[in-house]
Amino acid sequence: MATPKKKVNAKRTNNKVKRTKTDKPSMTEQLTEARKRYTVSKSSKGSTSAHNGDDLATLLAGCSPEDVCATAEKLADLKVGELVKKYGHLNPGQMRMCSGNRIRAMVKKEAVTVDDVAKTLAAL
Repeated sequence: MATPKKKVNAKRTNNKVKRTKTDKPSMTEQLTEARKRYTVSKSSKGSTSAHNGDDLATLLAGCSPEDVCATAEKLADLKVGELVKKYGHLNPGQMRMCSGNRIRAMVKKEAVTVDDVAKTLAAL
């Protein structure tokens, strides 16, 4: 027996869904809106990159994946090379993103400050 479809608070016209004011914007709409606020920067290899422009993203802009992994390891009191080993199956951009997310989580939890991150990064 087929499962019944959930009713959506939207009207379908010409195969396009018109959302009502109570509906949350789609992920595509949210990302399109967020991209308008991105800051353009250079990656560690010199190619163009973009970030959200906050203090942490600006600080980490242009850092190599190895530097971001090493910074995350020091701030989280992990063994040297532990994150590189854990994220070794990922491409360099994904390694950098995952390590950066760890740092962002520590800042959000107030375990470290952006100044702590800057000092650790400068000490590498």
